[in-house]
Order: sequence, then structure tokens, then C-alpha cells
Amino acid sequence: MTQTSRTLPSFIGIGPGRTGTSFIYEVLRHHPEVRMAHGTKETNYFSHEYHRGPDWYAAFFEGTEAARAVGEIANVYFYDPAVPARIHELLPDVRLFSCLRNPFERLRSVFLYRQRSHELPGSITLNEAVAQDPDLTAHSRYATLWGGYRSVFPDAQRLLLFYDDLEADPEAFIEQLLRFIRVSPTVDPERLATRVNPSAVPRSRLVSGLAAGTSRVLRQVGLLGVLDAAKRTAWIRKAVLKPAAAETRAELMLNDATASRLLEAWTPEVRQIESWTGRSLDHWLVPNP
Repeated sequence: MTQTSRTLPSFIGIGPGRTGTSFIYEVLRHHPEVRMAHGTKETNYFSHEYHRGPDWYAAFFEGTEAARAVGEIANVYFYDPAVPARIHELLPDVRLFSCLRNPFERLRSVFLYRQRSHELPGSITLNEAVAQDPDLTAHSRYATLWGGYRSVFPDAQRLLLFYDDLEADPEAFIEQLLRFIRVSPTVDPERLATRVNPSAVPRSRLVSGLAAGTSRVLRQVGLLGVLDAAKRTAWIRKAVLKPAAAETRAELMLNDATASRLLEAWTPEVRQIESWTGRSLDHWLVPNP
């Protein structure tokens, strides 16, 4: 299964971001038959950290030999076209899952997330951000990016999930995932009721800027466990963020020109996903709610 004698993942969640991956991670992290990467949700090994080598990666899974399933979630894996072949080389039998979300909904969620992380200025509008950052469009080319995994891994090792199903019936959604990674499909009902990492806006640009800078430093020096624990700490999130208010919806509306460009880019991608899954996704092609 691997090029090293050490334990490596039997499954990986590959993103994309803002599709419930933090919720999925928390459910998996607390499942008695599952072990996740030590100290972090995302090692990012197969993308940003690939130069560190497989032994560096394996260190995140030390002591997990007795688990029925071992894994990680790394959203950046969905976006990087080099990742499918890298994963296959090290983990040819791994199981991979991705959760897809209405691309217009995800766009708004990513936009708010990047603003609060200081990746985008607080004064920029959604329409301006789309014009300036090609990734906001490219990262939702679902069929193109998922197609990279389809070309390398067989059907039995891939699972497409949908954020719509997570919202409608989280228990059935998680049970499907647990069966796919081959563990008992039992879930703590309280865990299912806990929302993780919802869309939010900074309480203060100064405070959120300090938090973002601290986060970058912790990742750079390898203190991923400290960073992961801080992100899950309720009082820290409450001090830095507040729920996105309903009145901000007007600021997130797309103008006709932007909506037209996004529909041109995303419609064939959505239609291909429909073809692969037999599922109607017409409601994904409505630019403004």
C-alpha cells in the first residue's frame, strides 16, 4: 500500500473548502474506529508540503495501527492538479471523498472566509474579488478538478457527496461516508447537531488580523496541533468573529456581468457532474438567492 513500513491513511477527504469539511472532520475525529492525522485537520502534504517526503507525512499517523480507518482532510488537495498522481503513487488503495456545494453559495462563503482571514481587504466587494482573483472561479470547476481523480482512481475508491444532503439529512450523509471508509455507521446525535466553522465576519479587523498573522506563524513553525486546537476553541472564535448578519446579503449580490461570466464557466462543469451522478443540479445555476 505504501512506500514506507509506517501507517498511512486508508482514506482522505480532498475538499473543496467551505463545504462542511470541518464538520466532517469533527465527526470522524470522534468516531471510535477512526484515527485522524495527529494535531491537525490538514497536513497539506501532497500539495504545499510534498518536498518533506513520506516519512514526514507518516509521522502524523504514528500509533494508529489498530484503527479500522486512518485518514486526513485537506481542502487544498481538490485544487492542485498534481495531487491525484502523488496520492496514487504513495497510496494506490486509498479511498477518497469530496463534498460539492452550490458554487454560488460556496463563492459567498469563501469570500467571507478570505476577508476574515485578511486574504482579501475588508473594503472589496464580491464582484471586485471575482474580477481580481481567478481562483474564486477556477476552484469551483468541479468536474475538471474531480476529473483528475477519476482518471487515476477506480470508482470503488471515490465518493462524491453533496452539501445539499448534509443540510437536509446530516445523519444519512454521515452514515454514507462512514460506510464508504468501512467503519461502523453509528454517529453521536449530539455531534450531528453541532455546526462547525459557519460563515462569519470579523468583530474587529485589528483583532482578526492579529489572529490571521498568528495562524500563519504557527503553521510555518510546525505547531499544527496548537493551531488546530485554537481554531476549535469556542471563546477564541467568539472573540474574533461574529455571525454574518442578514443585512450583508445585499453586499454579496452579483451584478449581471459577473453572474454571466460565472455561469459561462460553471454551467458545463455542473452539467458534467449531473452526467456522472444522475442528479439534477439546476438550482446550482441561480447566481443570486
